[in-house]
Amino acid sequence: MRDLSRIPNAGLFTDNYPLIDAEEWLLRADYLAVKDKKYKTYKNQVEDIILNLLPDVTKIEYKIQDKEPQVLFKTSFGLVTLEDLSLGYRTMLAWMVDFAAMLFERYPESKNPLAEPAVLLVDEIDLHLHPKWQKTLIDFLNERFPNTQFIATAHSPLLVQEAADYNLVLLEKKGSNIIIKNDPVSVKNWRIDQILTSDLFGIKSVRPKKTQQLLDKRTKILSKPKITEKDKKEITDIEKELEYIPYGNSQEEIEADFLIQEVLKKIETK
Repeated sequence: MRDLSRIPNAGLFTDNYPLIDAEEWLLRADYLAVKDKKYKTYKNQVEDIILNLLPDVTKIEYKIQDKEPQVLFKTSFGLVTLEDLSLGYRTMLAWMVDFAAMLFERYPESKNPLAEPAVLLVDEIDLHLHPKWQKTLIDFLNERFPNTQFIATAHSPLLVQEAADYNLVLLEKKGSNIIIKNDPVSVKNWRIDQILTSDLFGIKSVRPKKTQQLLDKRTKILSKPKITEKDKKEITDIEKELEYIPYGNSQEEIEADFLIQEVLKKIETK
């Protein structure tokens, strides 16, 4: 395992600074854990992080295959290698193991190095992560690394929503300059769609572009002081093209609303 005490901030100033090989670290920790209680603790802590962090991974096994030691991850598809895991899994596992290893080396005398003070910069922390995973990530990191200050960039409204009680910073490009806005807006208790249409993301509508254009066109016609027969026909054509627009906030509400509209159509037909 590399000695990071000589280069504690290398990754901060070098974009292509390599992370440690997660599989190599796990194999070495497994080997050293037999004789060294400290490494047994390190290994158990990292395995616990992986098993609680990666959805669908329920066990980690160490085996010899083709005369080479391998780390295998038990999933619903059976035992798979690190390379067979999805990109999101591999990405998260890589920087998480690297960070944990760094804390072990930085605080060798600590009873719990993962709880020691640290600052970690993560670029695009939401990259390749399933939305459901994004919703739980911040709580997980705070629980496992309680004294680490995480400074992360993201393009996900899900992470913004979960970080509503933390310091949000918006980087906005103005020409060739980047404007930094600290706490640009309070999104506490906001829905995802409200965050998306705020100044943080600048999306004008959460509906499909074509649907929104039709809705805007209908609104413009209905806003006229006098509606002509031509306007009425155009509204009818627009409504036919729109077909069904869900207004519920959940799948159950949307399905119920759809059934109600279908019943009303049948009544009108009769």
